[in-house]
Amino acid sequence: MVFAYYAAFFIGAGPIPWVCPNEMTPTYAVAAVGAIGGSINYVLIFVIGLVFSPLLDALGGYTFLLFGVANLLSALFCFFYLPETKDCQVADVARLHSVGVHSVLRAKYRIDPLKSSSEYTI
Repeated sequence: MVFAYYAAFFIGAGPIPWVCPNEMTPTYAVAAVGAIGGSINYVLIFVIGLVFSPLLDALGGYTFLLFGVANLLSALFCFFYLPETKDCQVADVARLHSVGVHSVLRAKYRIDPLKSSSEYTI
């Protein structure tokens, strides 16, 4: 079962520490940020491997609910905070992060603050 969790993790959220630094940091910092993100990722994978069996013994099937909630929170964070970086320069992405989440959402959905909401179509 742990193998299935790792497989799903590496298909989904696992590569994020290696993808985000390339997309969202200046070139001079990509290696350092990638190393930090990758190290934290591997440490947390090790911790999950250590605590899974005791948690399964203590919580039973609710252990998967615990990990599911953590994955859901991670997905929500990525959806609402990480900007779409397709066709964006690194400087543009850094500018989006420097002014807050609302500007990231505007960029993600291409919202122009000067237009009224009735001018948008879904």
